[in-house]
Amino acid sequence: MMTGAFMLFSFISLSCYGLIAQSAKGFLTGGQGMKWFHRVTGGLFVSMGLGYCHLKARLNSRS
Repeated sequence: MMTGAFMLFSFISLSCYGLIAQSAKGFLTGGQGMKWFHRVTGGLFVSMGLGYCHLKARLNSRS
């Protein structure tokens, strides 16, 4: 019973993922969409790097 429920939820989840990916394909193939995608993902990576540096500095100041 639980395996069947897991398979059902997994199928629904993957189907939704496929539908979202299909709609994102249209957005990302255009020039403006790709430009914004690069801006957002670049900003996220810069933020994660700065957050890591801040965390490392806080951990080093405690010891």
